Amino acid sequence: MTKIYIYSTAVICLIFFLKLIPLIKTKKAQSTTTDENYPYTLRRFLSQHEYKFYEALKPLADNYGYTIMSKVRIADIVEVQKGFNRSQYYSYFAKIQSKHVDFLLCDKQSVTPLLVVEIDDKSHNRAGRVKRDHFVDNLFKTVNLPIIHTNNIQTLENQVNEKMFPKKEEKEK
Repeated sequence: MTKIYIYSTAVICLIFFLKLIPLIKTKKAQSTTTDENYPYTLRRFLSQHEYKFYEALKPLADNYGYTIMSKVRIADIVEVQKGFNRSQYYSYFAKIQSKHVDFLLCDKQSVTPLLVVEIDDKSHNRAGRVKRDHFVDNLFKTVNLPIIHTNNIQTLENQVNEKMFPKKEEKEK
């Protein structure tokens, strides 16, 4: 009877500790900060899908002497022209201040923007996103910055080459 008591106590303790371990780990992960004014934690910067595109862009950028910027705010790429009153300026600035692009290829030496790469997933089919993409496309066309919309890593190199090094006939169009 004593052996049964010892074994059942050991099993109960084991079950208790096995249930307790995930709670301890969760508590530890949640308490990455002790200051209630800063309830933040690091997150993954690029999604797995974005990172796959980054990996595909990296050799292209290295080959051509470009550098890759990711998740760039459009207001850091373009600016509102001078000459507008304060109200007009902020109206135009509001259209770009919170919009971002997935990737921006820049000249490695001067960091001059050369090409925007947008990864188009299913969300780009929604009405609001289509409207946003239309605005962004026209904006970059206005400032002569080419943009690629893609969701296909296999065709990415060809798309970059077509935009960066267009054939003579395409330039004349």
